[in-house]
Amino acid sequence: MKPLHLARLYYFLYFGAVGCYFPYVNLYFQKVGLSGKAIGVLAALGPLILLGASPAWGALGDRFRVHRYLLPLATGGSIIPVLLMPQFAQFAPLAALTVAGAFFSTAINPLIDSAVLDLVVNTEHAYGGIRVWGSIGFTLVTWGLGYVIKAAGLDWLFYSYAVLMALAALVALALPPRRQTWQTSFRHSLTQLLRQKSLALFFVSAFLCGAAFTAFNAFFSIHLVAIGGNEAWVGLAGALGAIAEMPILFYSPLLFRKLGVRGSLGGSFLMYVARWLVLAFARSPVLVLLTQLTHGVTYGAFLVGGVAYVDEHTPPGLSATAQGLFVATTFGLGAATGAAMGGWLYEARGAMGMFLGAAAAATLGLAFLMAAGKGHRQERAFES
Repeated sequence: MKPLHLARLYYFLYFGAVGCYFPYVNLYFQKVGLSGKAIGVLAALGPLILLGASPAWGALGDRFRVHRYLLPLATGGSIIPVLLMPQFAQFAPLAALTVAGAFFSTAINPLIDSAVLDLVVNTEHAYGGIRVWGSIGFTLVTWGLGYVIKAAGLDWLFYSYAVLMALAALVALALPPRRQTWQTSFRHSLTQLLRQKSLALFFVSAFLCGAAFTAFNAFFSIHLVAIGGNEAWVGLAGALGAIAEMPILFYSPLLFRKLGVRGSLGGSFLMYVARWLVLAFARSPVLVLLTQLTHGVTYGAFLVGGVAYVDEHTPPGLSATAQGLFVATTFGLGAATGAAMGGWLYEARGAMGMFLGAAAAATLGLAFLMAAGKGHRQERAFES
């Protein structure tokens, strides 16, 4: 099978597994009696591990050129901790299993994204057109699993995740090695990467977006069920969000030509603010469900825009390291902060307070994104 077909299949299986786990796992934690604060802490543990593990895995792959071996290891390594979760209902063992699974799973996104960025160089293909298969997998699996869980119970989220991740690990073994190498030494290239002011400011904006999105994501399914939805609606919500991503991912090159990478990112931040303001005041489960249709112009545009922005600022040969830093900042430090703050806000101020906090964080993130654009222009003027 051709490498790009393998990448598409990997995204389909991996994000199908993600669709088994993340939309439903907090419902399981609530079912076994954990409080909102405890659920928030569990949601923060994975991102905290990601904060250190994701860039470390990426740097290890870039430094020793062993990406093709790390991806199947990371994919398969998360299976056993997730399979053990339905055996426990107490916070401590669930926290330990969350940490163990996160150590492996946090490496996956930067490794597969950097692999695809390498594969599409000098081709007519774009990252978004390959990544869209992850959204397809997430849509089909999340939607279908919602009905399975409603009929057979929440334990099926863990079994389904394990099967899809095992298949993804097999696909990862067949991906080819990377072609891009450093133009200078690894240390010099890394220094070039870390000294860019515009990239640092972008990472601050990504941190704020990641915090806001994780606070929303951690309690969206609980809020939807609380105002009249059910488990099948949770699956439908996940499917609607993933469907809304697909046009943005597939047509991302056109979006970048029309608005630019930074303009696309700015649009996503503005739509995030609007989306969370609506959720703060909506009390109809139908309206809450329909807000998922904005997921493409919020998360979809932020994802492809963020990957492209980081790639534009990355010296050759450091793609996995740079994408690992992006993931660590957004889905590590940002997500850990957002999960903990989201849990606190949900307990103290309810869903309205949590969504208003998310909107405020996205607004601040937009300000840092604008500053990053100014910093980039100053850097280019200095270089010339």
